[in-house]
Amino acid sequence: FFFKQKTAYEIPKRDWSSDVCSSDLSKAWQPWTRKHSDATYLGIRAGRNTVENHHGHLDLGGFVLDSQQLRWATDIPPVDSATPPCVADYDLPGYFDVEGQRFTYYRTSTIGHNTLLINGRNQPLECETDIIEFGYDPQKSMALVDLTAAYPDALRVQRGFFLIERRDVLIIDEVTPRKPLAVTWQMHTHATINLAGVSAKLVQGTTPLYARLIGPPGAVFSIGSTAVSPPQAPNTGISKLVVNLNVVAEATTLGVIFSPLPLDSDAAVPAMASQPLWQWRAWARGLRQTRR
Repeated sequence: FFFKQKTAYEIPKRDWSSDVCSSDLSKAWQPWTRKHSDATYLGIRAGRNTVENHHGHLDLGGFVLDSQQLRWATDIPPVDSATPPCVADYDLPGYFDVEGQRFTYYRTSTIGHNTLLINGRNQPLECETDIIEFGYDPQKSMALVDLTAAYPDALRVQRGFFLIERRDVLIIDEVTPRKPLAVTWQMHTHATINLAGVSAKLVQGTTPLYARLIGPPGAVFSIGSTAVSPPQAPNTGISKLVVNLNVVAEATTLGVIFSPLPLDSDAAVPAMASQPLWQWRAWARGLRQTRR
């Protein structure tokens, strides 16, 4: 997604369903430039985890987020040089062995990305996910990703991405388990993270971004570890905002909203944040019918 003040832009449907949609998005706009200094930017990843892609990561459902001319949700960059006993990423043993060691490393595996981690397992190779719905109007924009194939332990996993009022970003995950499972919501950031239960304040310099957890009941934010062991180089300057659901035994919805404005109470959260994903899909379909 990309929002510039008073204007909503739609990415063509064919780009949303491509295997490199996140790459296309990041090259299409640079919202930190002067022309787009007021932009909120959300890039998402869907498509396939392929054996043929020796540079790929197991990160379906991942996202990056820019707001207030800063990147808040980041994709950890590869390490080009390191001090022994660590080595640069490309020099790690088996780094390009897709069916061997490649995905044992933090920065290439599912645990190292801004997506769900289920039962502590990597997403499988050769699974394919799709952006199954997209819609927008002048006040909001959404894309819905079916991630079921990326999580074999679950019966159904869908992730919805929303931009609201050209400013706030909402991410909703719906997980239906086959049997009880553990789910971790993850976001890597260069920001300092200050926690307060269902609220978090991220700070870069003097600029804040606020996060609020919208269910499930009893869940809270915490800070996850990004520590790695040599020969992997450390993830210097990276923190991880997480939500740990240790036992998910029934269909569960996990929502997180981000805003440059404080989200100190439920009253600050838009009512639309509580809507199930099927209602958003119906909304998008209705828009298409109206425009015909």
